[in-house]
Amino acid sequence: MPILDRFRRGVGTATPNQVLAIVCVGICLANLDLFIVNVALPNIAQDFGHASLDDMSWVLNAYAIAYAALLVFFGRLAERYRRNMSFLLGVGLFTVASAACGAASSVTTLVIFRLLKRNSPGFSPAALM
Repeated sequence: MPILDRFRRGVGTATPNQVLAIVCVGICLANLDLFIVNVALPNIAQDFGHASLDDMSWVLNAYAIAYAALLVFFGRLAERYRRNMSFLLGVGLFTVASAACGAASSVTTLVIFRLLKRNSPGFSPAALM
């Protein structure tokens, strides 16, 4: 709890270089997630019993649609609330959703968990800026 108290009080603020490094890591995580799925899509389809191309396209497209649809919403939340807590919440949610994607038993659950992962509040570019 002492670490969270420091965030709430603003004690131990980071230097601009540290903030830049943390934001860069966050952006790299979000982009790496997108690129990894593009490369692994044929293997994912094979693991789900040769899922159809229509089903597999939703793994990629739902991610992009949700991103575009909720970008303004998360930007507004980032303006309203503290960015450091939003980022920490986003990293935690992204991590949990990533584990859930790995445990997905069908294409539908994979799509749902990827939607959750994409919409982690801290990984919205508006929240990072």
